[in-house]
Amino acid sequence: MAINTFLLYLATWTLVALSPGPAVMFVMSQGARFGTRGAVAGTAGILVGHLVCFTLIAFGLAALLARFSAAVDIIRIGGALYLMYLGVRMMMTKPHGPQAVVVNEDQVFACVRCGKPFANQRIIDNMVARLAGHSMFREPTALKRLQMCQDCRVIDMFENGGGTIFDRAREGDR
Repeated sequence: MAINTFLLYLATWTLVALSPGPAVMFVMSQGARFGTRGAVAGTAGILVGHLVCFTLIAFGLAALLARFSAAVDIIRIGGALYLMYLGVRMMMTKPHGPQAVVVNEDQVFACVRCGKPFANQRIIDNMVARLAGHSMFREPTALKRLQMCQDCRVIDMFENGGGTIFDRAREGDR
């Protein structure tokens, strides 16, 4: 192969390698699935594959295969059989989805009015402790509403009045 032909081939493959395609999608999926290490490993694998392909072509494998058309047919049939084998293997194996991982197992807090679970205990305790001194929650009923689910909170506000500073301000206007 002449050097001019090789350089033209190398330039063409460089453009093909830089354009987004299946290789880029593979690297992105590996990065999303396994992080930076997966993306780097996928990129390295693709680059090694390209290097092997370029090297074989540079040493005349393409010219050798062009002379023996039966060899090309054998390679095509072998590749097709291998792809069919991979497809059957994928269909026969059970999917391995991500397993659920418990990150924080806290006790569940139930609504003080209806008993429906709606939050975890630590969140409610922190919220009540932090808002206890706030002007909006000086009334015991307002602080108790923090321990109710959204439905009971609304029902309680309609039954017992809002109990907020806005309600007291409206009462002062009357």
